Amino acid sequence: METYLSDTFNNAVLEQDELFGRYLERTPEFQQKKVPYSEILKEAASVRESVKQQLLDVVWHNLPKVSKMYESTFDVAFPSYGEIAQAISTRHDIVHRNGKRKDGSPVAVARVRRCY
Repeated sequence: METYLSDTFNNAVLEQDELFGRYLERTPEFQQKKVPYSEILKEAASVRESVKQQLLDVVWHNLPKVSKMYESTFDVAFPSYGEIAQAISTRHDIVHRNGKRKDGSPVAVARVRRCY
């Protein structure tokens, strides 16, 4: 899922000038950037690379943040993602916390019946 979200977003924004401009205009990190006139041409030459670097740093499983990026750039809203967010949190606890939650309690995973 993370790969799909990042590849779709990055490819569209970096390849379509209209979406690239919209992303720059609507992303707080770029809205706040101040550039002196003496640096404008140098900065303009590196804007695309700056955006590319910023997109590489996005944690694509952070659905609240990613959904805002999609909404502000593409004008699309994600459907409810509560169950997926919970699954991502459980996966994170299993992989990065050795099967325990922040409070130290074990993560319980039920067997899922396959429906295919």
